[in-house]
Parts: sequence; structure tokens; C-alpha cells
Amino acid sequence: GDYKYCMQNFLSPGTCNTMHGMKQQLANELIHRNLIPDVPSVSRNAGNMQLVRAILAAGMYPQVGMLQIPLPGAQKTSKPVICTPSDQKVRINPGSVNSKLERAASQCGERTVPLMIAFGEATRGEAQLATRETTTVPPHVLALVAGTLCPV
Repeated sequence: GDYKYCMQNFLSPGTCNTMHGMKQQLANELIHRNLIPDVPSVSRNAGNMQLVRAILAAGMYPQVGMLQIPLPGAQKTSKPVICTPSDQKVRINPGSVNSKLERAASQCGERTVPLMIAFGEATRGEAQLATRETTTVPPHVLALVAGTLCPV
């Protein structure tokens, strides 16, 4: 089961085992130092993906940006990019789970809300920045953690 999951999601089983051990070690230390009573009592919101995304956005800030999708009729080689407040353009690595994001802007009344992306380390490749670690983030969450989302 675990090995199959890792292979389907392009994860290293060894790295997952290491992370699991580190998680157990951290939990044991927190319990031992009386910082938490037990793991289940502090994990009650672990299934709330909106909250998890909000926490990721806060942790990754200022590595956030708006997904810019090429207009219809653009060159076939045009790919979506993340435009940051500092006016950098970061390409999503094809190996990322979000590499195939389509025009996924949500509708809010009559206005279109842009799709915001928080990302991890960006590496410089052939004349462009790219990132693999991405997650979509609701714009209202960024408004809470960011001073501004536009370049000054």
C-alpha cells in the first residue's frame, strides 16, 4: 500500500519513512516537554485543507504569486507562469502536481478572482526560474498575512 502510493505520487519511499520517523520524534519531544498533551488532540484540524493551505501560504510568504495563463491562441509552447509581486516570472516544473493547472479562477459574483499560488524554492534553469513545490491559496488568506500583494 505505502510503496504503491509513493510510486503513484512520485515520492521516495525512503524519504517518506525518514519523514515519518522525524514526525514521531518531534511528537514524542513535544509530549515529553509537556507542550502538547497528545498528537490526536492537536491534529483535529489536519483534515481541513483550507486551513492547511492557509498555514502553507503563511509559511511560504513572500514566495507567492498569481497564476498567469497564456491567452487562447498563444504559442503552443507558452506555459502558465507564477507572477510574483517583485515582477518575477516563475515556471511550474512539469513534475509538480500543479503543472497542469488550467484556467481555474473561481467566480465571485461577477468578478473573477485570480488563482494565487504559494511556492517553495525557485531554481534558475535555462534563462528562467522554476519551482516544483506549489500549492493553490485562496486570495483572502494572503490578504491576512501579506502587507501588500502588488509591487510598490
